[in-house]
Amino acid sequence: MPACKGFHKILMIGSGPVRIGQAGELDYAASQACKALKNEGFQIVMLNSNPVTLSTDLDLADKAFIEPLNLENLQKIIALEKPEALLPTFGGQIAINMAYSLAHAGILEQNQIRILGISETAIQNTEDRSKYREFMTEMGIKLPAGAVATSLSEGMAIGQRIGFPVVIRAAFAMEGAGVMIAYNQEELEEFLEMALSLSPISQVLVEEFLDGYHEFEFEVFRDVFDQCRIITSLENIDPVGVHTGNSAVVIPARGLLPEQYTYLADISKKIICKLAVTGSINIQFAVNPTNGAVYPIEINSRFTKSTALAAKATGLQIAAIAAKLAVGFGLDELGIDTKRSDEEAVVNYTAVKLPRFSFEKYPSADPVLATTVKAVGEVIAFGCDFKEAFQKALRSLRNDRYGLGADGRDLDESKLTIWELKDKICNPNEERWFFLRYALKRGIPVTDLVSLSKLSQWFIQEIQQLVAFEKRLTTYALYNLTPEVLLQAKKWGFSDVQLAYLLCTTDDEVRATRLSKEITCHFIPLKVKGAQGKSETYFFSTYDQGYPIEAKQGSKILLFGTGATRIGEGTEYDYSLIHAVKTVQEKGYASVIINCNPSSITTDPMNTDILYLEPLVKEDILNILDQEKPEAAILKFSGYASSIFTALLQKVGIKILGAAEEIDHQSSDQEYSKKNLLIPGLSFPESGTSGDRKEVLDLAGKIGYPVIVRFTDHPLEICFDAEDLKSYLERIQGLNQNNLLRMEKFIDDAIGLVVYCVYDGDDLVICGITEQIEEAGIHPADCACAIPPYSMGEAMITKIKSFTSSLVKTRSIRGCFAIQYAVKHDAVYLLTVNSKVDSMLPFISKATGVDWPAAAVKILLGDSIKAQGLKEPVFNHTAIKEAVFSFDRFPGVDTLLGPSMRSNGEVMGIDSNFGIAFIKSQLAAGERIPESGSIFVSIRDEDKRAFISLARQLIDLGFTIMAPEETADLFERNNLRCQAVNRVGQGRPNIMDKIKNGEVHWIISIQSGRKTSPAESQIRSTAVRRGIPITTTLSGTQVAVLGLQQYLKNQMAVKPFFEYNN
Repeated sequence: MPACKGFHKILMIGSGPVRIGQAGELDYAASQACKALKNEGFQIVMLNSNPVTLSTDLDLADKAFIEPLNLENLQKIIALEKPEALLPTFGGQIAINMAYSLAHAGILEQNQIRILGISETAIQNTEDRSKYREFMTEMGIKLPAGAVATSLSEGMAIGQRIGFPVVIRAAFAMEGAGVMIAYNQEELEEFLEMALSLSPISQVLVEEFLDGYHEFEFEVFRDVFDQCRIITSLENIDPVGVHTGNSAVVIPARGLLPEQYTYLADISKKIICKLAVTGSINIQFAVNPTNGAVYPIEINSRFTKSTALAAKATGLQIAAIAAKLAVGFGLDELGIDTKRSDEEAVVNYTAVKLPRFSFEKYPSADPVLATTVKAVGEVIAFGCDFKEAFQKALRSLRNDRYGLGADGRDLDESKLTIWELKDKICNPNEERWFFLRYALKRGIPVTDLVSLSKLSQWFIQEIQQLVAFEKRLTTYALYNLTPEVLLQAKKWGFSDVQLAYLLCTTDDEVRATRLSKEITCHFIPLKVKGAQGKSETYFFSTYDQGYPIEAKQGSKILLFGTGATRIGEGTEYDYSLIHAVKTVQEKGYASVIINCNPSSITTDPMNTDILYLEPLVKEDILNILDQEKPEAAILKFSGYASSIFTALLQKVGIKILGAAEEIDHQSSDQEYSKKNLLIPGLSFPESGTSGDRKEVLDLAGKIGYPVIVRFTDHPLEICFDAEDLKSYLERIQGLNQNNLLRMEKFIDDAIGLVVYCVYDGDDLVICGITEQIEEAGIHPADCACAIPPYSMGEAMITKIKSFTSSLVKTRSIRGCFAIQYAVKHDAVYLLTVNSKVDSMLPFISKATGVDWPAAAVKILLGDSIKAQGLKEPVFNHTAIKEAVFSFDRFPGVDTLLGPSMRSNGEVMGIDSNFGIAFIKSQLAAGERIPESGSIFVSIRDEDKRAFISLARQLIDLGFTIMAPEETADLFERNNLRCQAVNRVGQGRPNIMDKIKNGEVHWIISIQSGRKTSPAESQIRSTAVRRGIPITTTLSGTQVAVLGLQQYLKNQMAVKPFFEYNN
């Protein structure tokens, strides 16, 4: 029984929206913690601004508030719900910061609320850089030379005293941010200014940079009885200076001597005991590879990405265990042995994590990896040998690589100069591993590569072995390849695609040969250990050892995760997939999930019957199909890869629920509707395809500019004239008759609408209709959008519903649909028809109170809409989804949006008042629209007339307007006071000076369709760095002004989100 008594209701703070540096791992943790505590009889109240979270579902939280994460709302919830305890350790850095603020202000004491898992003092000792150094020094733990600064001048003096390079660490900074390395005084000044602004208490630590040190992490448990247990060790393959979120990681650590491991384990236990944390912590160490010197460099007293990785790698339910430790359980009560030595917890496998990047979405970003997280996701892979796990992880990334090169996708290495190779190896980047391979093939010695890269020697030696074996394989053909050599290749992770390339054959031939020689993988079960029982539902494949395992009997349905989080594929699909799994189980089927994302809630083995942590590629999927033989598959929750899975599954005879082959690939194709349907009143943008550059230019002239162009994996782009299109064509490769460019007329100044519905073959129900607040031309996922529509008349809505019914009922597809329209004046244009689960469906579910993913799955399994009692929702409130971006991770990148998606996450504002709902959404997204101050206005000529009334409203609200001279003159002629300000390059002081001097509090920057000027881009990127809100569309400005007016008139209330739907 827990030692803590006297409390029953626990308030948990969620992590807010997904951002770079913070993905689905915190919802995974919070959900697991909620479940564990509810099983013990505790009542959970959850606050989160992110609607795409299972922890805000009512089967996990007793009360869930989807509101902005701020102290004002926390105090309102405390007054409403009167919780007796606060648990902040599963909500990331923002939850820790808010818990500290509540405690420091005396609010928790006033309301007799205890903090669980961590104390105010422990938060201070890990987050306040001054207290941290005092705390570690008192324990006799040596730290790098350094000191704390609270001003620019203090920081500069410390840096000059220590000597360059130095590292700057901001206190209480958000995940993956606030740490920078300065190599000179100019960088030090710039980074100090940034770090001081990122710290809520304006405090930074300036310390010696441990250049060339290797980084290790330890995850540790502690209970109220001061018992500790090392969970696991992690080794960052990249050296200190590359954030763990950007680094490859191996579990357990490979590069520690036994005495070093023991020393670090002892320090870790000493730290957690001194902090008196009950739960788990993550401690990061820097180790000198030459003399063995050790320094702790960071303590995270909360659940992190590394914690999620450790949980998936070990099978421990870390979040559930930590939650129970926080309420007073002992480790021994939870089956965690604290008596045996840590060295006994040796595993006979290796786990490797690799990061996933999306630099194609930020083309002007610096691709060098450093202390700021730039990875958008990650994958995990297992093997009985590091080489096996590493190559599996590389193909898990699904970036068209199937291992460490030798897959037909390599660069022509003969064209690389030795200096180009060394540059790629010296400066960490996402393709570093492949350049190491090229260097080893060139004969560059391992010792030289260690010196250049600062990577561990053991790692480069592993790569060297792969390169040597690859060379050996080229001496064979498939017909004379011996079983022994083939088996060794598979043991070292060589994929069938790699072997096909090296042996000049096909991957199907390699697979057939393997099977004929009885060379097949074995599946190793990992036991789930922790607070919720034990199960063997958790598998990885290996060729190194193992034995055949018996597959579970019964009817099974296969579902795929999306793999690594990427822009456009994230937690929204995970949320829907878990709801699908629950529905499948309720219907009596066993669920089988394949995924490789360690941060995903779908890779928690307690959420499915059978889980495979394996690459989502053909070879590995076929291996699992041979083992499990599922009755059917559901692909609607698999994101963009579902079309790949469709062809593969149908080839091997697996039934796909919900769509026929000849229809599924057409369901998102506008041409299908255009050619096969004649719906009066429904228009289609002019469009066409071509594989010839001259024909592309001719086609654009025929359609008429502006046009939207899309080509393979390149981001969508709007071309406003022939010069734009020629520039685009110069940047793409592979255009031919088998690889066509698609083009369509861009409908400018239109209103975007998306209709979500479910269809069972007879009946159709509208789930909801969203209206984009920004104009057409911006990707729907990057727009704020409202449900129900806020500016459309009832007649237009009725017409669009009719179009939707006609479009859906012509297809032999069942389940859910998302149909995108553009409305310009009275014309309605069809843009896309998507028969897969849309990323917005979780938001629609939270906004309406209906589990639409579950409803869609029930339809696929045979339940009719009538049997489910589904009806179109009726609204007495407004819900607004706002997109959340991570531009702060890419300094200098322009924030201007377009047709290519760039957002990482989303938040929801919900209220009975439209304006208040909008303001809530902005607060939740971190865009605090000011209530007063100065606004810089830079708008295109065609919007100036419409903006006059907005400017008048803003002045009436008390704002001061500043604008370039020609705009200021226009406002003055209309009796509106406006301060003229110089553009960049037109004299000083200019607008950049005013932004840097803190004289601008809101920027309204509305560009014409053509490419933005460098000066405007600089203004926007500088505003992001300084936390100044930016509005980039006229419609967005109109709604913001309306919201601000209503916000200033009305009090902002909070209530559980489900009450809006009652």
